[in-house]
Amino acid sequence: MSHFEQTIQAVREDINKLEQQLVEKKKLVNMLCAQADIPPVYGDADLQADGESVVFQGDEYFKKALNSSIKDYMERRRKAGMGNPEAEDIYDGLIEGGYNEFPGDKESAVTGLKITLGKSSHTFVKLPNGGYGLVEWYGDKPAKTSRRRLSVKNSDGTTAANKRNTEPASGDSAENESGDDDLLENLMD
Repeated sequence: MSHFEQTIQAVREDINKLEQQLVEKKKLVNMLCAQADIPPVYGDADLQADGESVVFQGDEYFKKALNSSIKDYMERRRKAGMGNPEAEDIYDGLIEGGYNEFPGDKESAVTGLKITLGKSSHTFVKLPNGGYGLVEWYGDKPAKTSRRRLSVKNSDGTTAANKRNTEPASGDSAENESGDDDLLENLMD
């Protein structure tokens, strides 16, 4: 994107913010009218910001990388106050923005998009409501869960799991060995 395009985009975002502030003031006037039993001054059409579009150009995501396009789209939605998108919303937004790397049919593309979002858990997070957000919006990255069995190293360098399969080393007692097993079980609970 050229310097001019970046500047235009930044100014348009400022305009969107100002339009949103204007809409909020119009809503306030209508609320005051309701309190005074006066008909509202502004109609429903006046209470919509004109610049709530997420995609500013039809070629915004043309020939761009998928993850960076998704991230940009999600950031724009957030700035426009549109909430977290579901996979279908992301697909529609990217297509509207000129992204052309999806397979032919929408169902396959959305399935692939869900897989991409899931595999990119360092960037994207699936929310309980089914929408997606950026990890950076929610603080720390989620902890990775390990599927390997937890093992605790003993003072002699062996693991508690391995120690059960060997005879106690010199100086170890059967009591100490069962203590290691108890520790392992407590850690796994």
